[in-house]
Amino acid sequence: MLTATARDASGVSVGGLKKISKLLWAAAPILIGVAVFIWGMTTGSEWSTGPPDLRGNAMLARRAEGDRLVVVMHREEDQVHRTRGAGPPPRQHFEVHGFSVDPLAPVWRRRLATEHTVHANGGDTRMLGVDGDRVWFFLLREPIAVSIGDGALVANAAMIEAANPALAGLLSSEKSAYAFHDGLVLTATDATRHRIAPGTLRAEPWSPPVQRGTPKEWEEHNAAMERWAADAGVSGTEAFQTPEGLLREVGATKPIGVADPDGALMLHPKQPSAETPLHVARIDRNDATIWDVALPIAAIRQLWDTPDAVVMIGPESPRADQTNPRALLVALATANGAIQSYAVEADERANDAVDGAAPESQAAAE
Repeated sequence: MLTATARDASGVSVGGLKKISKLLWAAAPILIGVAVFIWGMTTGSEWSTGPPDLRGNAMLARRAEGDRLVVVMHREEDQVHRTRGAGPPPRQHFEVHGFSVDPLAPVWRRRLATEHTVHANGGDTRMLGVDGDRVWFFLLREPIAVSIGDGALVANAAMIEAANPALAGLLSSEKSAYAFHDGLVLTATDATRHRIAPGTLRAEPWSPPVQRGTPKEWEEHNAAMERWAADAGVSGTEAFQTPEGLLREVGATKPIGVADPDGALMLHPKQPSAETPLHVARIDRNDATIWDVALPIAAIRQLWDTPDAVVMIGPESPRADQTNPRALLVALATANGAIQSYAVEADERANDAVDGAAPESQAAAE
């Protein structure tokens, strides 16, 4: 005897629908697992932060409480398991780091900005100058100032415009519009020039000083401008030598002096290499060598004379296991030639040298 089979409007039997429903429920965990796996492989579920890299130059802030060396660093944070073109763009973090000079060590760091882009900006980062307890620099299309004491943000374009309504919308996003002359100097987009008064955010009209004063005063002014240019940019090793090969600060007419006994610091050889690295020797007035030590850097990009040490920054001396030299901060003690160094782009202390070695003839005499 034939019996009728119940069917829905589409003609599929009710029993068939139940079987399909059971199969879908049974396969649901598998389908969900596959979807999660594909999502994890294409968009990533974890973020990984790469090593920092130095942006622009460094700036030494001299203060009674202890000098601070300030640098701007960049870090890229990306998702793991990323496939090409999938997922959100990397995060580009920009930080400011402060280092003490003695000992040479990081004391604070602050994250200033994060951009979501494949290619990091910040290539036009430039230190500008120190104004009281704040250091000014240009980063990501605007002027920024942070506290030397702890790195806290104390000024940026928005804060300057808020304090000076007449400048609203007129601050340039070009690095060339900013300089430093006893305070931040800016050229607005309407071609007017202003200086941010030290210790405030108040903008006041400014014009370059006319040539006046004695020749000695102008020599000192030009030397100061040369030092600012060196701090704001990056110089070569030769900029820190007198014609006799003695270490000097950029813009200084005399070499760096040392006392007890009186003397100077000589940089040699003139053409360093992997076989003959850069050395500094302390000599007395009779040109006798007191100590001589090899520097861990292949060249000097910036240099500052502090009360007890010469502070430098430059690329690490070549090593067989290294293809890209790291940027090193170096503090050379003038008393005994002891070296402290910090690899800012590895965020770790580099190998420090023992006291500078006396020449063999002097060591034997002692």
